[in-house]
Amino acid sequence: MRSLCVLFIAALIGGTAVNTHARLVARIDKTNAGPVLTINGVPAAPTIFFVNLDTDEKLRPLQLSEITTAGKYGVSIVSFPIGMPWPKNDQTRDFSHIDARIEAVLKANPSMLIIPRIGVTWPPQWWIEEHLDEMMLYDDGQRQTASVHSHVWRQTAFENLKALVAHLEAKFGEHVLGYHPCGQHTGEWFYDRSWDRSLSGLEPPTRLAFKNYVRAKYRTDSALRAAWGDPDARLDDVDIPSIRDQKRSLAAAFRDPLAERKVIDFFEFSNKEMADVVELMCRAVKEAAPDKLSVTFYGYHFEVSALPFGLQTSGHLCLGRLLRSPWIDVFCSPVSYTDRGPGGGGYFMAPVDSVQLHGKLWLIEDDTRTHLGEPDPQYALQKTKNARETEGVLGRNFAHILTRSAAIWWMDLFGIGWFQGDEMWQYLGKLSSLYQKALSRSRPYQPQIAVIVDERSALYTQPAPVPLVQLLNSFRLQLYRIGAPIGFYLLDDLISGTIPPARMYIILNAFELDDAQLAAIRQHVCKRGSTVVWMYAPSVISGNRL
Repeated sequence: MRSLCVLFIAALIGGTAVNTHARLVARIDKTNAGPVLTINGVPAAPTIFFVNLDTDEKLRPLQLSEITTAGKYGVSIVSFPIGMPWPKNDQTRDFSHIDARIEAVLKANPSMLIIPRIGVTWPPQWWIEEHLDEMMLYDDGQRQTASVHSHVWRQTAFENLKALVAHLEAKFGEHVLGYHPCGQHTGEWFYDRSWDRSLSGLEPPTRLAFKNYVRAKYRTDSALRAAWGDPDARLDDVDIPSIRDQKRSLAAAFRDPLAERKVIDFFEFSNKEMADVVELMCRAVKEAAPDKLSVTFYGYHFEVSALPFGLQTSGHLCLGRLLRSPWIDVFCSPVSYTDRGPGGGGYFMAPVDSVQLHGKLWLIEDDTRTHLGEPDPQYALQKTKNARETEGVLGRNFAHILTRSAAIWWMDLFGIGWFQGDEMWQYLGKLSSLYQKALSRSRPYQPQIAVIVDERSALYTQPAPVPLVQLLNSFRLQLYRIGAPIGFYLLDDLISGTIPPARMYIILNAFELDDAQLAAIRQHVCKRGSTVVWMYAPSVISGNRL
């Protein structure tokens, strides 16, 4: 999943470019129809162009021409990656290269609004050498990428990001719609190298953070011993579970909730820690620019269920918590890399309808390999062959977001011209205009079938894709062709009664349920006369019993 992303949101209002000479205020407003982007109080279509400017300088004229042409046809929000200055203590931050990049973009289209994508987990070599223990340590002995558990890195990254945002607000604030801090694997906030058959977390900050987490959770040695089923466990002696224990399970497709509680606690902790960092970086954005959008990748439950050691290793299992965060406005992911070509489904990676319910804006990254680019061997079956196929795929993906009042950016991932030319932008401009007209609607998306995914149950599955890859990833092939409107939600929102009534509920992976949760499901679903389909092993785990 290779995705460079920075958001930019189309800001043409009634065909007239937003006045960028006044103070710019961007918000996501909750309406009856769903979340709506407003710019200076006026609803705007969240249709965006992303272009990767971290490429060969020889490609810059082509990339800037794409920005110019996008604006010509009404797409006037652009996203692109920028660096983050990381000075030594005695140095002054140098923003000159960032300023030059933004100035080049605005020269290509002076009315553009921008959402820079900012990488925060890749410090410079001098910092790595001085803080080697703050870098991730893998079970194969490699070190790379700053550890999210390191408070030394967290504080430095927070300060550097906040300083960068403050600088951009002072110099380009009338053009900036929001900021997109990114980190870890391809910037998408799941643990680096988690697609490899390797595990991380062996560095000292992880060990210390886990020890503190366990102490806060259990408080006494007796409570720890009861939870872990270990008469010798002591809070003072807590360490991370061994790699051997992380890579095995004692109960086939599941982990034993008593004998393996230490491992379950560790992955609960590691997902919490990733969410902590996501929220911290978005907080840095909002503290420096409270009137701008904070954007983040997160919540890929359906897609990263295919990770070699399971969804629990992703760091993405705290979406429900982050949906309550005041620091985050927009969540995003690419279009699924499964079945995305012509004739395919163009799936969401996340429970997007829960995101929208909580007043956050969901944004998909459409990095379709169009007919205008060179062949990409890794995605050969997903590349479109001609303009007709390209428009078909882009139109399908756009329909998914239009019906839900979600957002989109069309992405030239490698900056090689996937979205070049008038013919391409004439079509995308029509889609953007269609979204603008739809902003006047008052009815929300109303699915007849609610598909439910549980975050907590994923902590109890074996260290392998099975069974979640079948339930969450592969099953989308059937769900998207079911012949009725479907919505994707978190189990927590079903239990709380937040989900709107549906005729059918398909509960995919509710392996761990207690009596109170089951009673809530009966109250909110069964009393309405709706049908409930339990897919696999519902409530097989309750407390410490399997």
